[in-house]
Amino acid sequence: MSGGVSMMISLIPKFTRNLGASPSLAGLIGSLYGALQVFSSPVMGRLSDIYGRKNILLLSYIGPAVGYAALGMTGSLLVLVLARVPSGITKHGLSISKAYLMDISSSSERQAALGLFNACSSLGFIFGPLVGGYLADWDQTLSASFLAGAAVFVVNFCLVALLLPSLNHASSDYNGHTVADKRGRSLSQQQIIGGVGYYLKQLASSVNIFKDIRWWGMTDLIFLRFVSTFSLLIFRTNFPIFLDVHFSVDYKTLGKIISFNGVAAAFAAASCGYLSRFYSNRSKQITHFNLLMTFSIFLITASPSIPLLIALLIPLSISTSNLRICMLTVWLERGREDERGAIIGLGNSISSLSRMLAPSLVGLAQEYSTEATGYLSFVLALMATGASLGL
Repeated sequence: MSGGVSMMISLIPKFTRNLGASPSLAGLIGSLYGALQVFSSPVMGRLSDIYGRKNILLLSYIGPAVGYAALGMTGSLLVLVLARVPSGITKHGLSISKAYLMDISSSSERQAALGLFNACSSLGFIFGPLVGGYLADWDQTLSASFLAGAAVFVVNFCLVALLLPSLNHASSDYNGHTVADKRGRSLSQQQIIGGVGYYLKQLASSVNIFKDIRWWGMTDLIFLRFVSTFSLLIFRTNFPIFLDVHFSVDYKTLGKIISFNGVAAAFAAASCGYLSRFYSNRSKQITHFNLLMTFSIFLITASPSIPLLIALLIPLSISTSNLRICMLTVWLERGREDERGAIIGLGNSISSLSRMLAPSLVGLAQEYSTEATGYLSFVLALMATGASLGL
């Protein structure tokens, strides 16, 4: 899945501007996706707790396939906006996959397992940007890049449907009965393929699925997750335009830089299990990597050359890869096993809130300076480092 996303993630901002959007309008369009994810992420996570990871994972792949295919055929801002809706609602494959992984891993194996999972996901960010960059250079309309990305999601859908085993444990609803007991049947793949109508029906019938989740005791993690993610998303949203403005990079060069970042992220994620051995205190680990992220963002923004900028992506990748895993591990340790999907969904919803706000803020800031936007990211990262001291 990450390969399909990475083909397009660095192309969409420039694509939106090529359709005539100002930086502010491009930011608002980017915020639409985050807004949809804010509300859909915990719902999709909780539905996976109840109806099974595999069923919801299938929905998480078919929705983005439709959205990206529509992007490949659009020539207007209106169609672009509409095409982002199915992806915003359903694209939660990574979070559902992590919940599945947590279900089959012991507590002692989880951090290493998440590191390996993120390393494999990062492989998509090695090859995806290269393929997307070369396709964009070949087809300046970007249709080939978007359609190729949609095809990746279709392939993922087929692989999950055919190869991923369903877990045998029964998820309980809020009355203590399994879904099969209460409904008299289990969900079939045909119902999942049913699409938006099925999704809305289940959403309407699941009003009370969150009432037994214990959200208290997580406010410090919620704030830290928000500020840290907000900082990083401001940086990443600004990054492609920053490279274009300051270094005049073309699509192929942009793809190579993002691909290198994927290589660094893959090695960084694979090392998470090893690095965690040096920390008996998760709070200290989170603080150290927040600090590393903070100064990496500052130095990248101030970088006078492409080679130095690329070198600085290495410590940034190390810090962000470890932060994701450390914070997720702490989150899961504070909740029950039957809440994992919802807790992961809440974490992703917080990230989505950042994803909703970041493009609009970046768009407004870019009206004045892409460099100032980078320093704004630095200030927020510094706040996250301070917040981590209170864990």
